[in-house]
Amino acid sequence: MMDAFHTPPLSDVWVPTRESPRTGTLLMPSPDQDPGAALHAAARKAEALPVKAFIAAADVAAVVAAMMVAFRLRSLWPGEDITDAQSHHLLVGAVSLPLWFGLFARYGLYRANKVADRRAEFRRVVHAVGASVAAMALLAFVAVLHVARGWLVLTFVMAVLTVSVEREVIRRVLTRLRCRGRLVREVLIVGGNPDADALCATLMADPSLGYRVVGFVADHPMSERSADLPPVMGSVGETLQVARRTGAGGVIVVVTAVGTAAANRLARELPEVGIHVEVVSALRDIAMERLCLRSLGRFAVLDVQAVCRQGWRALAKRAFDVTVAGTGLVLAAPVMAVVALAVKITSPGPVLFRQKRLGQEGELFEMVKFRTMVPHAEKLLLDLVANNEADGPLFKMYNDPRVTKVGR
Repeated sequence: MMDAFHTPPLSDVWVPTRESPRTGTLLMPSPDQDPGAALHAAARKAEALPVKAFIAAADVAAVVAAMMVAFRLRSLWPGEDITDAQSHHLLVGAVSLPLWFGLFARYGLYRANKVADRRAEFRRVVHAVGASVAAMALLAFVAVLHVARGWLVLTFVMAVLTVSVEREVIRRVLTRLRCRGRLVREVLIVGGNPDADALCATLMADPSLGYRVVGFVADHPMSERSADLPPVMGSVGETLQVARRTGAGGVIVVVTAVGTAAANRLARELPEVGIHVEVVSALRDIAMERLCLRSLGRFAVLDVQAVCRQGWRALAKRAFDVTVAGTGLVLAAPVMAVVALAVKITSPGPVLFRQKRLGQEGELFEMVKFRTMVPHAEKLLLDLVANNEADGPLFKMYNDPRVTKVGR
């Protein structure tokens, strides 16, 4: 006997369609016409709920650890003793935890599309932590509880550190799970042109992205397609039916393949029946920080910013490069001293080899490295050309007599 509470699979739910009176094409049913829409949306939310709950719990643990470490560090400072006010700090920290969670959610830290990029996630973490610490200060002021300002500052610093580390650990765990086929979103690709096939190949080659392509829907698929790609399972007008039949939780619309009218219709109607929609533009290989989405009348426009080679960003990059390079040289100095001594002992001549090289924008610069050949190596090259073992302009010889003992 069938259980009275048995719910049919999502793929078995009948989905009515309606026809456009102007074009005759099939349109998506409205939410009140689709009996499976609410069920499908609820199932997708239920799948994501345990992961989001785990991330939220990890965030709370990271924040609590940051508060405790900050209090310990502040108590070691000379001056005012805050150990007597420990209960005030504990109360403010405990009562503010829901505020932390709410502000983290407000800044989009539990939405996958907001934190896909590490840098974007870090910026949101900094903003959310700053707002949360400000809320703690306001709470302490309203409740007339004495908390040290140094503790608040240290809590901000430590929370940014602990939450960022915790988020990176979770990101790596999720990446491993996705590579094993878990926590992936099954999607349909809407379109049948080379851009759609290239997108599918990218998703199949990198499972850490979290997508599993179950098939294509296309009105005019290419006649010659790779056998490794999933099949075409219907037309663009049958997108919802195919999604229900395959259990796909989302679609990726390739605008260059279906056109703006169809992409607009799918983007408006599919989310209303529980299908996640992502739209792929024609742009490729452009850094995300150069793109800004904005409205231009009725149009959604991607504003592409020029690569900044001057101004404060260029100056900051130069300062970063010099700082990192200088630090690396200091750390590597003992090893470099040993190498220099070995070069000097095993071969007569200078320790360093200098040569002019062609650099950025065609400018020459002097390259310096530890010498690994005899001082007159370039003059000896003419006598060894006949022994060249490589094709092209570069000279390669397995037992090159010009190479020193250190170079070998």
